[in-house]
Amino acid sequence: MENSLKEQEKLGIKLDKAQLIAGVQDAFADKSKLSDQEIETDSAGL
Repeated sequence: MENSLKEQEKLGIKLDKAQLIAGVQDAFADKSKLSDQEIETDSAGL
């Protein structure tokens, strides 16, 4: 994951490591902080 973060940063994409880890933990615990609609909207922006 550390290498992936470094690669993203080289592309000008800055990701917060702590937030990324928290999101992965939430996903595995099935405790999403976003609604399905928010996820769809955010994903469409990528």
